[in-house]
Amino acid sequence: MYLIRDFELEKDKIGEFTGDEDLIMHNKKKYYVNSEEELFEKLKSENIDPGKFTSPWRCDYPL
Repeated sequence: MYLIRDFELEKDKIGEFTGDEDLIMHNKKKYYVNSEEELFEKLKSENIDPGKFTSPWRCDYPL
């Protein structure tokens, strides 16, 4: 399963909230997809170029 987080930050406040970006997030959305194929489809439907990301779609962030 993959999670896509889509949000906007208040540009003029980014420097003030390092580490606390949740406080300046707007238009927060979450999308869950079950496969890499669905991941690419969702990114494309949101006009996001999947080529701008490093794949495979993994990270070392401990969950």
